[in-house]
Amino acid sequence: MDLEVSDSAAESSSSASTTVTTVAEEQEINSPVLSAESHMRRPSLPKRRKSDGIRSWLFELGLSHYATVFELHDIDDESLPLLTLKDLKDMGITALGPRKLIHHAIQKLKK
Repeated sequence: MDLEVSDSAAESSSSASTTVTTVAEEQEINSPVLSAESHMRRPSLPKRRKSDGIRSWLFELGLSHYATVFELHDIDDESLPLLTLKDLKDMGITALGPRKLIHHAIQKLKK
């Protein structure tokens, strides 16, 4: 009976090492190999959204919490100077103070 146990142990250690070898071989086979061109390519940078400039501008005004409103209405650098006080109110900027500040800052951009 002891002999059978040691034979089983020898078999299981033998198959365990075979399994490890198989896993190692699979990893080697499946590992990505970089071609000469692939490591020379520059990583692609995330594309800058049109609204990033507006977001920065609102941040400078201390009104960055309105950036989402501008994004929802697809306001970009081209449409920003066209906004009126009524447009800002229609967009949902109902508080008079921030609406006036944004409008005043827009007027400064036009100059």
